[in-house]
Amino acid sequence: MSATSTPLDQLPALLALRELTYRESSDVAPDFRRTLEDTLTTEAPYIRADLPRNLDEPFATFVKLYRFLLTRVEDSGGDRAKVDDVLDLCRDLGHDLAKYNVVEEQYEQFGHALNAALARVAGEEWTEELSKVQNQFYVIIARALDKGSREAHAEAAPDGLNIGATVVDVQRPTRGLAVVRLLTDVPMDYLPGQYVSVLTPYAHAVWRQLSPSIPANPARQIEFHVRAVEGGELSASLVSMASPGDRWVLSSPLGELEIVRNPAPIPEQKPGEPAPTRPLRGDHQDVLIIAGGTGIAPIRSLLLDISRFSDNPRVHLFYGAKYPGELYDLQSLIDMASFSPWLTVQPVAEEHEDPWWLDTSGSAPLPHTLHRFTYGRLDKVVTAYGGWGDRQIILSGPPAMLRATKEALIARGAPPEAISHDPLPGS
Repeated sequence: MSATSTPLDQLPALLALRELTYRESSDVAPDFRRTLEDTLTTEAPYIRADLPRNLDEPFATFVKLYRFLLTRVEDSGGDRAKVDDVLDLCRDLGHDLAKYNVVEEQYEQFGHALNAALARVAGEEWTEELSKVQNQFYVIIARALDKGSREAHAEAAPDGLNIGATVVDVQRPTRGLAVVRLLTDVPMDYLPGQYVSVLTPYAHAVWRQLSPSIPANPARQIEFHVRAVEGGELSASLVSMASPGDRWVLSSPLGELEIVRNPAPIPEQKPGEPAPTRPLRGDHQDVLIIAGGTGIAPIRSLLLDISRFSDNPRVHLFYGAKYPGELYDLQSLIDMASFSPWLTVQPVAEEHEDPWWLDTSGSAPLPHTLHRFTYGRLDKVVTAYGGWGDRQIILSGPPAMLRATKEALIARGAPPEAISHDPLPGS
């Protein structure tokens, strides 16, 4: 990558570059996203061959990201902290890109394609200054991406960043849903609540981020919950085709969901004195968890992890779906709550009855000791109890549910900084 000494926040005309990414198709040039796909095929054919057949989703994501980076730097107003935040984001993205084993030459090839695409979209408006600024901006961003990728490889286990795994069991508790259990070739290290990148044989070169539903363990076991999404390039084929013996590749644990524990301190024992009595409970903040659909997977991992301890915060879990029978993991949560006095499980369904096609014959009735079903939309049910402003709040589920629930909680008085969830698409 060619050198540049200009600081990121001092580059001119970044908004002019951003505006080019909004251009729609015309007689002069197609829109930026389509143009980028075309130029990538001609400028960097080897990169194109390693990408999914359908580039609509990854390219749409890239365009949104590039717009965001350009806007964030332009709006920084010389604030170095804001610029550093952009570079930190790029390093995090580079950490995820490490699974592709991208090398510096490929960053350069993609940069040439990006420059050519912007020039085609701009037409006669493309100037030498715009080309120079675009090149300088991309070089700085690419260096941050490359640094993150190198850090990921440096932090990886001796066996490498990408880990092979074999499917050993597939359960399909409801239509359109699969619980897939695998054994990894070597132990995989990830934190409860994180998600990992997954490459499967069901869609060419399509990586997806899935959340393990059990903590990392020396037995090399890992489990994922996958729902078929209409129009999804991978999920539908994965749910229908996954079978024991299939080989997957897992990589790049990311995410920061966690249940914060503040266990009681161990009092200091002075010489010659009897051992002091340890307080029964620590200074815990109660926890509200709201999980929708397969969003229960990372929550399950978090709960299994802290169930190792007797001293935990009180956890109130709202677990929701459209139909009662779609709460496929409810029985295991009930079992967990039966020996975890700190855990309360509240099932929520939008509809009172299951449709004819939803097979619930294997579902067990709820014990009378637990809350009965509450009916309604998850965000409305949760906020009917109040604002929950005194809790640590964790959200997990489909993007639409996350956005609606977060907005409803904040409107009821919950501090935004108390709410955590994985990144939302397009955010």
